Amino acid sequence: MKKTYKLLFSAALIIILLFVLATVLAVIFFPAEKVRELVQNKASEALDMPVSVGSIGLSFIGMPAIKASDIIIGPPEGQEKPLVTVASVKATINILKLLKKEVEIISVEFVSPDIHFVIPKIDTTLAEPAEDTVKPPGPPSLPLPVTLHTLEIRDGHMEIENRNNNTRILLDNISQKLSLDISSDLKKLNSSGVLAVDDISFSHGEARDAINGLKFRLEHELTGDITTGDFSISRCELSVNDLPVTMTGGVGGWTKFNFQLKTGNLNAEKFLQAIPLSLLPDKEKISTQGNFALTVEGTADTEPVKPIIAYNGSIDIDDMSLTYRGFPGSMDNISSHISFSEKDINIKDLSLNTGKSNFNLSGTVTSYPETPEMSLNVNGRIDMDDVTESLPVFEDKKVEGVVEINLSVKGSPPDVKSIKADGVLSFREFVVEIPEILRNPAKLNGS
Repeated sequence: MKKTYKLLFSAALIIILLFVLATVLAVIFFPAEKVRELVQNKASEALDMPVSVGSIGLSFIGMPAIKASDIIIGPPEGQEKPLVTVASVKATINILKLLKKEVEIISVEFVSPDIHFVIPKIDTTLAEPAEDTVKPPGPPSLPLPVTLHTLEIRDGHMEIENRNNNTRILLDNISQKLSLDISSDLKKLNSSGVLAVDDISFSHGEARDAINGLKFRLEHELTGDITTGDFSISRCELSVNDLPVTMTGGVGGWTKFNFQLKTGNLNAEKFLQAIPLSLLPDKEKISTQGNFALTVEGTADTEPVKPIIAYNGSIDIDDMSLTYRGFPGSMDNISSHISFSEKDINIKDLSLNTGKSNFNLSGTVTSYPETPEMSLNVNGRIDMDDVTESLPVFEDKKVEGVVEINLSVKGSPPDVKSIKADGVLSFREFVVEIPEILRNPAKLNGS
């Protein structure tokens, strides 16, 4: 995994720097075909996979610029399709800065880059490979410090295929504007920019576009050290289907991640409208009001064969309401504080009202990803008028009264026999119509 992250990050960086090198060589009248061969050979050597460039052209109108087209990187070992194809790349540099021993790239533009990334199937029955005792060589230093004012991507496409769980993620219409400052020894990197993806879809197995209609926009500021793979994200403003999320975090050694995520107060109605129809086909029948907030922080270590992920967070729900068209009642005054981790869920006073009935739920669910164990407390009051209005089966029957609930439920949901419920059901002026032969109606009081 560590090599994968370095490969993806290095691919774009090396292409940019090699085009700068090609321009410099062209300025001293190096033949264009030789430049193309040099780019192909050096890039293939650096990435350890085939690299081909269809053509390279030069322009000295205004700032010197170089344009390359039909670039193909890969395929890497074990993958059928190329890792990256690019219709064209145009780079403009400031030649005068070279006299000051600096490289100033005015702009780099990628048109229609297409990335196909495959996560190969891992044989989990095999022991994790031993740590390589031979330290790989570090990345080479740059002959000069590099400043990139603008890197722009237009009409990009990316496909991520995970052969371990047979899933596929497609990102279409990718656009990006990025600026970079890189020291000659690669130990200092400053970056800021905006990345937008207008269409994201997710599928599993043979199904196509099982989830679609997602889009996001990301504005970031980060600093880092390319030689060690250590990066710090000082600002990360993310919006998913126009819902805002604030993130900070960092990367250590290319494989160790930490993150903090906060949504602030989200409007429930706007959140509902942001959910794709592919996820919620009945969205138009639902209306909601109120607010909620999500906070998550965690770490991830992708160095082992099976990544280690740890996180904790909370969801705070404040006076929400929910109505479903065709259902006579609504759920009102929904409030709760729910905390969670990668293993456990803790529900603190989840409360709601519907009509004249009300419910309260609290408790925990532990080890929910593998062997869930629940310990829940339920109490509330069910007014039978709400039941008769909600369930057609009682439409012509006389059902009156109140049922008060105070229960404790424990056990493992997958093992129904392990579930035990203790507590009290109290019936107050409970009247239900039963067959006349059994003396209709009947009244029940007690518990």
